[in-house]
Amino acid sequence: MITLNGDKELIRVGSWEDIQARPDFDGQLDPAAHELAAIIGSYVFPDYIACGLSNCRTKHGRGYLVATKDARVTNIGKDCGARYFGVDFEDMSWQFDKDIAAKENRERLWSFAFRIDTVSVTLLESAKGREATREQTCFTSARVLCPIITTAVQTSLFAASFKCRKLAYPK
Repeated sequence: MITLNGDKELIRVGSWEDIQARPDFDGQLDPAAHELAAIIGSYVFPDYIACGLSNCRTKHGRGYLVATKDARVTNIGKDCGARYFGVDFEDMSWQFDKDIAAKENRERLWSFAFRIDTVSVTLLESAKGREATREQTCFTSARVLCPIITTAVQTSLFAASFKCRKLAYPK
């Protein structure tokens, strides 16, 4: 899966070929000749792909898409990024991961908020037209609400883990 960090939303790209087809993509970037500008995306694949740095070419299944100051894009793993671009890359990757997590959390919370109305209607419909016992109503409520609450709790825990990481590993 490939995730690009858009201005206000996350953009999911379907295949590695879509990235390679970009006119600004350079699969043989010389890190000595280019300066890192930003991390623009991340990827995770079951099959390994070669690093986009010309002097590395190590195959890895997870990494980042980076843009250079002269508007070229390539793919690099986290170790390659730290080795060839140093502390800037480490700071950028940490911030990128944090930004992605925040946007994913917002998407989950929005999804949660939109589902509340549906849940309310479902609960009202299940109670309508019949005399539901207290146990039946509680069971129906729990069955409908548990997945939603679980998602909200997971989102909160994920956000908290980033805060802990920041405290444990200050820059």
